[in-house]
Amino acid sequence: MNKYHKCINYLMSKDTMLVPHGNKNFFTHLIGVYDYLKKTGQDEDVCYAGMFHSIYGNDIFTKKTEENRKTIKDLIGEKAEELVWIFNTTPREDLHKLQNNSIQKILTANELDQNNLFKVMDNVFDNRTIDLLYDSFRGKKPWRFIGGGVEGQWRKFNYSLNSKDKIDSFLFQEATNILNKEKLTNFVKFKRAYASGNIFGTVHDLHVDDFCDNYNQIYTIMFYLNKIWDVKYGGETIFLNRACNNIDASVIPRPGRAVLFDGFIPHGARELSRQCAELRIVATFKYEVINV
Repeated sequence: MNKYHKCINYLMSKDTMLVPHGNKNFFTHLIGVYDYLKKTGQDEDVCYAGMFHSIYGNDIFTKKTEENRKTIKDLIGEKAEELVWIFNTTPREDLHKLQNNSIQKILTANELDQNNLFKVMDNVFDNRTIDLLYDSFRGKKPWRFIGGGVEGQWRKFNYSLNSKDKIDSFLFQEATNILNKEKLTNFVKFKRAYASGNIFGTVHDLHVDDFCDNYNQIYTIMFYLNKIWDVKYGGETIFLNRACNNIDASVIPRPGRAVLFDGFIPHGARELSRQCAELRIVATFKYEVINV
């Protein structure tokens, strides 16, 4: 019997599938963390540490499934077990501050298995940069109109971002900063970046990004580039549940705001109102989750 199946058998023998853990059971969560680390090409010790990350219990998940460290060492090896021990004996707040890349990878995978990636960030740019970005995208970029025709097709202005462009580079750098801050750099590769412009009468359909068919395939960062925005303008980005029958979040395109989210969450921009004389400007960065 190989190492993986020995670990699976051990977890099943401990009835981990009967232990609640968030919106799933403990067994499913542990395997989910392992699978995410494995598919993104992390070291074997990190993957197996992820599979057993809460086996001793900790300040967040207090159930102690195992107390004998030798048992876990025999299953996953000393290096992986040491990571598990650190994960369980260090308070979670301190764990996030720990300068240990392997632990940070496990923390990220643990979070992504439990919650769909979604975070709104304000004040990512200072006022000077907001003005600089808006003036450039509003009046100097070579926009092209795409879409048109019957209902259901896209109708908007589009511009492909260029990392070598002095103004665009501000956005590329901030997107990198966000990935670093959220500890996602080890799990993704850049796919594309573009800006979208909408005015009253243009259409932005509900969609998932890049035809993904599950969570943790595409991550998206959107930057709102207008320097003023009134709620009466409309144009919110709405995020729906999977059934698309309820709005889970509605994000106003506030100046200096960015949103990071899983591209499998159905989303789209609300139409602009007649009161809006602005070009609604959004810069979008798409990242593909590594799958080795």
